[in-house]
Amino acid sequence: GNTEVQAGGFHTAAIGSDGQMHLWGRNDYHQVRGKPELKPGITWRSVAAGSDHTAGIASDGQLYVWGSNQYNQTRGKPELEEFLTWRSVAAGSLHTAAIASDGQLHLWGYDGHDKRVTGKPELKAGVTWQSVSVGREHTAAIDSDGQMHLWGRNDYHQVRGKPELKPGITWRSVAAGSDHTAGIAS
Repeated sequence: GNTEVQAGGFHTAAIGSDGQMHLWGRNDYHQVRGKPELKPGITWRSVAAGSDHTAGIASDGQLYVWGSNQYNQTRGKPELEEFLTWRSVAAGSLHTAAIASDGQLHLWGYDGHDKRVTGKPELKAGVTWQSVSVGREHTAAIDSDGQMHLWGRNDYHQVRGKPELKPGITWRSVAAGSDHTAGIAS
């Protein structure tokens, strides 16, 4: 059986119980058959499927991204990537986000406002992250204190349409769709 499955824009990625990655669907940007040739026996811990690209974290914590690079979403990874190991990854339409093992959030690709996204988001210093999800042109993340942060394109209130809730609410989960965001509060 599969241990994880992710539906991208036009393809699907899954990790089997044996740690092997399985990809199927449209392959016009090599998002399915462009998986990097790696050492024999490599297994996968996590996978993310974007519109036209795929990202995976191998069992050794290394991050691999392949497919369309039209918006730098596959090759704009942090410069020190070879020294980092990764905890989670999310792939959207035009950008990619990943949380390193030290809890730092990294973004690369395009934010929908005619500029590239690179590096860490400009938020308060010392923030570490527990989860991230990316939509078409926006990002949603939950920090280690359970606070939700949203940034990026906002033409459908996907960023600033968060419900006004009682102070002190914490979040357990967040999911960014193409043009909307949903979360589960604790």
